[in-house]
Amino acid sequence: MAYDYEYDESGLASSYLLLSMLVPVALYMTYDLVDSSPIRRVRCSCSGCKNKDVNRKTKRKVFTTIIWIVISYLISNIRTLKIEYNKGFDPLEVLGIDEGTGEKEIKKRLRRLLMKYNLSKAPEDLRKEYEEKQKIINKAYGLVSDKKRYEAWLNSESKTGEIVAIPKIVIKRGMYAFALYSLLLGVFLPRWAYRKWREIRDLNRVGVNFRTMEMFYEKIDAGVNQTKCPSEAVTKLIMIMMRSVEFSEYRWKSDVEGLRGKIESGFAFPLKDCGKESKGYLVLMDHLFRIGQAERSDVEYVQRASLRLVEGMKAIGIAKRYGNVVKSLVILESMIIQAVFDMKYSMLQIPFVRFEDIFIQENCKEKISAEGYIGTALSGEKRESALNVCNSIPLVRIAEFSASVIETGVVKDEEDDEPSSSENLVTKNDSEEKAKSAREQAVYVIPGGSIATINVVLDRECKVDGCGKGEMIVHAPFMRESFFVKWIVMLTVDNVIYGKIKVIDDFEKRTSIRFSVDVGEVRKMCECKVFVGCGEYMNRNVEKSIVIKVE
Repeated sequence: MAYDYEYDESGLASSYLLLSMLVPVALYMTYDLVDSSPIRRVRCSCSGCKNKDVNRKTKRKVFTTIIWIVISYLISNIRTLKIEYNKGFDPLEVLGIDEGTGEKEIKKRLRRLLMKYNLSKAPEDLRKEYEEKQKIINKAYGLVSDKKRYEAWLNSESKTGEIVAIPKIVIKRGMYAFALYSLLLGVFLPRWAYRKWREIRDLNRVGVNFRTMEMFYEKIDAGVNQTKCPSEAVTKLIMIMMRSVEFSEYRWKSDVEGLRGKIESGFAFPLKDCGKESKGYLVLMDHLFRIGQAERSDVEYVQRASLRLVEGMKAIGIAKRYGNVVKSLVILESMIIQAVFDMKYSMLQIPFVRFEDIFIQENCKEKISAEGYIGTALSGEKRESALNVCNSIPLVRIAEFSASVIETGVVKDEEDDEPSSSENLVTKNDSEEKAKSAREQAVYVIPGGSIATINVVLDRECKVDGCGKGEMIVHAPFMRESFFVKWIVMLTVDNVIYGKIKVIDDFEKRTSIRFSVDVGEVRKMCECKVFVGCGEYMNRNVEKSIVIKVE
């Protein structure tokens, strides 16, 4: 039998369809709100932290609440609406026959039904019902006995209905619905997909354009790596960043007129002239100097793009084994995250610290610590917030940095050439402590042709209680994104990166890292240095060096 389709007038079928799509989304968002992995935030009352907390929580909660309200409405629809079957008039069902029944059998069935519902034998209370039954029976027989009417009924009215989950209003406004459907699926969706494809087709795994990476490979050379002053090296890397596709081809919306003069006069800090790329450079400076003149959308783009470009430049620095470049990029990364324009003003990462006060202290002979400044310059809630942030910033100390060779490794002073004892794994020379205190550099004698194991032990120091549940989020009020502290551990031999760089999550108390050095690949006397850097906070990078002497 053929089928006909009816559209959803009551909203029941549409409710089932929408419910099946919304419930998984609502469950995921609810789980996301009550995530089982807790995180901690520094108690801070600065405007950036307040806005971030409000925006992050409010938007999620409001959107999740709206979805659950819609789901509740759909569930109420399902519970209250009843399916109404409109089968129409079916003569075959009335007579109790099917399509293949013969004419004699139909007449026989008719007589039986008429006798059953005979009005002369009907009880008084059922007389009206019997009359209706006779009318229906006669109507059914009249339809079946007339071949033309019967065939017409078979081709149209006999079809069984199926409800389609399309609201009837969509069908009534068919032209508008078709136009909207065409715009969404025929215009907007393909355009959006094409734009996304264009954005990602030329990007590498860290989200940097391939042309930008080629430019980085060309511009990040030995000259940049050999720059002695870290601030100068960071400036060079920023200028290279400005030549990227991400900055040069972006359509900036900000009005940066007068921004250069405002920064140079207000901070006594000369800015570079980038030529055509100056607009992107000035937007980045607007972020680092916390001016607030540039459009918020441009600043957020600069934040995202700059951090991706830093990762791209790190990849080039690591590929070329440029240790100083990687160190400078860690500094630049922390400057972007903390919105600080120069590493010597790292105290600006603490809330409510004013540039004017640091500038005065910078030119004084007597330097003041961050705690000392907070205690004298701030009070009340500002002082409490500043101390909370200051005490929550982790600090790492290199507790041990040593080289050894299993069963053959000997640690001794450079002037001591006595043979080692085979009984000891590592023999510590008596003069090592003197050498470390005098030069902060120990000498390790390693037999030729062996593999030296470099052991690095890190102690984490933090004044805030680290026993709370969850990982601490980095205090970065000027960034929209959330960050967690990570430590980059890099080993260099004669200022050349050796082996793989280790990236470790923030830890408590102590952790150890090991590197392997094939002494056949290094000089007879070489300087081995470990660098431990934090790209989320400023002024948290430490390094230590030893001398390896190959016998």
